[in-house]
Amino acid sequence: MLTHTIPNDLDPHTPFIIVTLSNVIKLTSQNYLSWKLQIKATLEGYSLFHYLDGSFPAPPSTIVTDIVPTSNPAYLTWARRDRFLFGAIIGTLDQNIVPLIFLTTTTQQLWGTLAQTLASSS
Repeated sequence: MLTHTIPNDLDPHTPFIIVTLSNVIKLTSQNYLSWKLQIKATLEGYSLFHYLDGSFPAPPSTIVTDIVPTSNPAYLTWARRDRFLFGAIIGTLDQNIVPLIFLTTTTQQLWGTLAQTLASSS
């Protein structure tokens, strides 16, 4: 696994880590359990699995300050990290699996869709 750190303009004390999942088993319709074990262990090791298991839901996308709604910086940070993970996981999928997750928009949805669709066939 390769990681790269990039600055977070919204919160300079919390840089972004871009995860590149290398040396990971490509997910096919026959190896879901092995793939899941490897992805889960790796992301738990980097304290990122909470994006997948639902224990770190998205904060509200807007906040109200002095009765003026504005973009919530916490949401923007959460969404950007989620997209980085989403892209990293897509890179571990066999091309025949990718259509299964076309309608997902978050890493948690992606993880759940793959579990629901592939766990019983593995």
